[in-house]
Amino acid sequence: MDGINIVTAADDRYAGHLAVMLYSLLENKRSSLQVTIYIIESHILHENKVLLNNIIKKFNSKIIYLTLDSTIYENFKTLGHISKETYFRISIPELLDRSVEKAIYLDSDLIVKEDISALWNHHVDHVFLGAVKDAYLR
Repeated sequence: MDGINIVTAADDRYAGHLAVMLYSLLENKRSSLQVTIYIIESHILHENKVLLNNIIKKFNSKIIYLTLDSTIYENFKTLGHISKETYFRISIPELLDRSVEKAIYLDSDLIVKEDISALWNHHVDHVFLGAVKDAYLR
């Protein structure tokens, strides 16, 4: 694998949160591996895409926007911060190119406090999916 693949999902309302997440992710990365960021979105305004692109420019990374028709998930339950975009991660296998063998999904509203390379280098060859349990759910 030539670099670190990060997948996230956002709408225009979360573009600011996404900008903070991307900055914290890239600012804390220590390895020389290039980061490719796949943003699944149904509508992020051009101005916000320019902002996101400008953030990652100085980190030698790239963004690939994966536009998804949000009507696919229009009958899914939404509530508060649970929007249609929350469900976009379900479409990751269909949206990513088959050459992408491994990716880390990060919510757009988090802050990365350490080097993502350690998580990237964790061996998950023997599993289909690795995940962490939500600390707030019992």
